[in-house]
Amino acid sequence: MARRVTNIRRLAFAPALVLTVLLASASAAATAPRMTVKAAGGPVHALAMDGGRVAYDVGNSRNSSGVGNKVLVWNVLTGRTTQVSGKPTSAADVTSTGRGVREVAIAGARVAWIVNQGGNTESDDSLYASSVTTPKERRIAAARRSGDASSGGFQGNWIGGLVGSGGRIAANRWTTDATGSVAEGELDLVGTRSVTRIASGTATLGASAADADRIAVARSDGTVAVYSPRGTQLLTVAPPSTVDVAPGTTFSSSRRRERSSSTTHAPARTARRCRSAADARQRRTSTCRRRWPCTRSATSST
Repeated sequence: MARRVTNIRRLAFAPALVLTVLLASASAAATAPRMTVKAAGGPVHALAMDGGRVAYDVGNSRNSSGVGNKVLVWNVLTGRTTQVSGKPTSAADVTSTGRGVREVAIAGARVAWIVNQGGNTESDDSLYASSVTTPKERRIAAARRSGDASSGGFQGNWIGGLVGSGGRIAANRWTTDATGSVAEGELDLVGTRSVTRIASGTATLGASAADADRIAVARSDGTVAVYSPRGTQLLTVAPPSTVDVAPGTTFSSSRRRERSSSTTHAPARTARRCRSAADARQRRTSTCRRRWPCTRSATSST
């Protein structure tokens, strides 16, 4: 009897985290979904889901700054778990000011994740990609910036806004100037060995949701733009603070370690975005800051 994934929830326990997924039978006679629970084996830093696969990052369960970090994919229908990351990602958490694996996305059998590492005066983002069927970690893009880690003021290049679903993975890359303001930006498709720019400009920043044919960008001015995989802007809407962007996923994200989660079954996809830097203090515990924490520019990430 065929089954479909209907929900995914995260229950945090120290030091490990449990993943729970609700599975519903495709039969009309089904009365209630069945819950499947999996012990993650360590702290989960990032999580995403597409179809029956859950991609998640797990840190060292005994030493939060030690090696042993890994990105895994759990097939909730077969029960199989596959490690898709390698040696570089194992050391994701060892730097003094880095956030480790702060974003992960999955689309079909392809997985991508962003590792952030840094010291007192510099910060680096590395974008990795792998396949579930033939796992091999590849670094396909990198970004570096310099500045003062204590104040969060960095000048240079960034990678973020990693989203995926239905065979497509997308991400943003951007540059900040000496004042911390965003100077340039672009929207990219993430491939198996490289990234391809499909649209340019700071208005393309804020990728928040994706499916096979569309990428939703929650802009800093409060509008939501929908792009095609070729970079054509298909639609722009001016919603209230939280709005249905596309069927499929509810996104939320955190400042210290940007943890993303997604489900591909829900009745609507919600994209949340920091609106301005002025109310940053008020949002210190708000989930809207997880994917796009605010700095001087509402479109830059710290």
